[in-house]
Amino acid sequence: MKTIELTARPLKGHKTSANLKIEIDKICEQWNISPDNVNAVVTDGGGNIKGAVKEAFGTSKHISCFGHMLNLMGTKAIGLYKKNIIPSEMAAGDVPPQLPEQESDIEDDEEVTVEVEARGRQAAPGAPANVDSGELLSDLLKKVKKIVTFFRQSEVATSELKKNQMDAGKKENEVLKLIQECRTRWNSAYEMVERFLKLSDYVTLTLMKVHREKSTKATPPSMLSNEEIGYLAEVRDLLRPLYQATVEASADKHVTISKVIPLVNLMREKIYEFIPESGIAFNLRTQLLEDIKTNFGTLEFGKIFSVATLIDPRFKALPFKNKDALKNATNHLASLMRAKMAAPDFEEPAEEQPLPPPATQAEEDDLWSSLDRNVQAHRAARQSQPAPAVVPPPPNRIPEELQRYLDMPNCNRKKFPNPIEYLETIKDKFPYIYEVAREVLPIVATSTPCERLFSHAGLIFTQLRNRLHGSKVDELVFLRSVDEEMWFSVQVP
Repeated sequence: MKTIELTARPLKGHKTSANLKIEIDKICEQWNISPDNVNAVVTDGGGNIKGAVKEAFGTSKHISCFGHMLNLMGTKAIGLYKKNIIPSEMAAGDVPPQLPEQESDIEDDEEVTVEVEARGRQAAPGAPANVDSGELLSDLLKKVKKIVTFFRQSEVATSELKKNQMDAGKKENEVLKLIQECRTRWNSAYEMVERFLKLSDYVTLTLMKVHREKSTKATPPSMLSNEEIGYLAEVRDLLRPLYQATVEASADKHVTISKVIPLVNLMREKIYEFIPESGIAFNLRTQLLEDIKTNFGTLEFGKIFSVATLIDPRFKALPFKNKDALKNATNHLASLMRAKMAAPDFEEPAEEQPLPPPATQAEEDDLWSSLDRNVQAHRAARQSQPAPAVVPPPPNRIPEELQRYLDMPNCNRKKFPNPIEYLETIKDKFPYIYEVAREVLPIVATSTPCERLFSHAGLIFTQLRNRLHGSKVDELVFLRSVDEEMWFSVQVP
C-alpha cells in the first residue's frame, strides 16, 4: 500500500466546519478528485472536521479514528490527567456515542476520566477481599513517573543505572534507559511501566547507592515496594492488549480497516480472561470491559468495518460475535458485488489459477493467538469433511461467487500479512470479490498518517528555513511522501 501526503497548507481564519469544507473542496479540485471516487474519510473526534467531511463527502463515508478511541480509553484507564466536563455535552445523555452507528466517537473536549478516582478509592463489587484497593492507579503511576524523572534529570543516577546493567553482563549496546510518559500519548505510559518493570532490580540498586552516598543534589525518590511492583505488573498485563491493538491499527502501509473488529473482540477476550489479584487490577479490568462495551458495543454493525472484515481472506466470518451483524455484512457485500457485476466495462477473466496451498501455523502470538487457533481449527474441519456454509444465505440469495469465497478456508494470517496480495492469487476465481476488496481494504482505520504529517512538516519547516512560503512547504511535503520507486514508474502523459 502507498501513502501520499497531498497537502500541508496554512489555514487562515477560524477552523470552523464551513472553512474546513472550503479547504477540502479546494484540495479535491486541485488534485481533480471527485467526491464520488472517495470511498471513506477518517478523522479524529473534532466536531469541526467531522462536520466538514460529512458535508463534503456524505455521512456514510465518514469514519471516526479507531486509534483516537483507543487513546481515549487508555488515557481514561491510567487516570493521570483530567478534563473538565462540558455541561452541554453531559446534558445530552451523559453517555459517550458509539463508534459504528453514526460513525462517531467521543469528542476531544469531552470528559474522559470523571469516574477514575471514585473507582480507585473503593473496592469494586466482587473485588478480592483480602487486598487493599484504596490506592489509585494514578497514584501508583505518579510514583513511577517521579522515579523516571529523577533518573532523566540526574546524570549520576543514569550512569550508575548503566553501570549496574553492564556489571550484570549486558553489553553497552544492550543497556536500556527508563522511558518517560508523554501526556499526548497514552502508549508512552504503558511503555514507561513495561521498561520500569524490566529494569526494576537495577533501579533499586541504583537508588540505594545514590541515597547512601548522597551523590546527587536532589533527594532520590523512594523505590516502589514489592507489593506495588506486583500491582504494576498486573496493570501492565491488563493494558498490553490495548497497547497491541493501538500499534496494529496505527500502520499506514498495511491493511488496517479489516483488523478493527477482530482486534476489539480479541482485546475484550484477553482482558476478560485475566484474573486480577489486587483491587487496582480488578477495578482497571472492570473499567476496560465497560469502556469496550460502551464504545464498541455495536461495532460489528458498521458497514465499512464489517464488510472489510468479511472480505479479508484472513478473517471472513470468524471474528463476528453477532449473527445479525454478520448477516447484514453479507447482504451489503453482496450488493457491492452486484453493482460490479452490472458494470458494463468489467471483463471477467477467462482463465483460472489454482488456489495457494494452505500454510502451516506459526508460533503463538500474544493478541492474535486465539484467532489463529480458530482459523487452524476451521481449516482442519473443512479438510476433514464437507461443511455447511459459514454464512447462511439471506432471503435474497447472495451471489454464487461470494458463497464459494466464504466456504473456502481462511488463509494464514502470518504467511499472507497483506490480504490484497493473497486475493491477487485467486482473482481469476473470485474477480468481483477482488474488485470490491481493492476499494474497501486500502481504507485506513486511524488518522495516524495525518498525525505523522506534522512531524514530516516539522522536518522541512525548521528555524533555519522559517522563511519558506506556505506553497513551497506544501510542495515539499508532497514530494517527501512519494516513494523512490514511484518517481520513475509513473508515466506522465
